[in-house]
Amino acid sequence: MRRMLVIAVLASLVTPIVAQEESERDKKKNAAALYSEGLRAETEKPINLLLAISKYTFAVKHAKDEKNNDVAAAALVHTGWCNEKLDPANIAGAKAAYEEVVSTYPNTKPWGDIAKEKASYKGVDVHLKIL
Repeated sequence: MRRMLVIAVLASLVTPIVAQEESERDKKKNAAALYSEGLRAETEKPINLLLAISKYTFAVKHAKDEKNNDVAAAALVHTGWCNEKLDPANIAGAKAAYEEVVSTYPNTKPWGDIAKEKASYKGVDVHLKIL
């Protein structure tokens, strides 16, 4: 029992350091590279939606700095999709991502149209899929 407690404490101390190190590497990448990493995490086995959301978040930040509206809008829509796929679904996170696309990148095709449609559902479509 004591050994398990020690391992848990060490893991809680090491995990933030590893995550911080990864974000340092991500800071050196461009938006398109981070978006591609997010796509891999979202679609290739083993699927890791939380990692995908993290990569998409970095991609949006970098895309804004690079003024790359296509990548920013795509990453936000994929963030919304990933939030919808989580168990339980994060409807608020998905809605916020879609609304940011609608307000900031409405003319970015096809992402602006997708986000407008998804934002209009307000999460009802996700709940209906569960039923």
